[in-house]
Order: sequence, then structure tokens, then C-alpha cells
Amino acid sequence: MKRNLKKKFHAQVAIMLERELREEAEVYFQDMIIKVKMPLAAIESRLGAILLRIQRLVEKYFPERQEDIALLIRDGGSRYENVFKIWKPVA
Repeated sequence: MKRNLKKKFHAQVAIMLERELREEAEVYFQDMIIKVKMPLAAIESRLGAILLRIQRLVEKYFPERQEDIALLIRDGGSRYENVFKIWKPVA
């Protein structure tokens, strides 16, 4: 049961990010990880700003989450790939 709730939560986060980042990136949910694909130029020039925006969106839409969120950020040519975590709030 817990795995289904976790999967549903991550799918909801992916849907929200897909809606919010539609101009900048492709977002999809696969294998219990949210995957964000964007141009290499965007990653090289403003990765920090993009990650900060994603974290703020998660905190805005899911402020009382019970799960950590893993994000796989990659470019279209698969030259860059890294996983980032957004930790659940501390009680």
C-alpha cells in the first residue's frame, strides 16, 4: 500500500512540474523517479536557478510532503545526467 501512495505522490509532482516547466523542459515519471530533460545549454548556464525553481514549486504545491523526491536531470543528448534530491520537511 505504501508503495502505491509513494508512486501516486511522485506522479502528482511530475504532473505539476510538467505543467510549470513546459516551456523549459520535458518532465515524466518512470521507475519511481521524476525525470527532467532539458537542453544542455540550459543545464550549463542556469542549472542552479532551475533546481531552485523546482524546489520552490515543490514546496509551494506540496508543503507537507511525507516523502523525499528524487529528480534525474539530463540533457537531450545524454551527455549530462545527475540525480538530485528534495528532502521532505523535518517535523
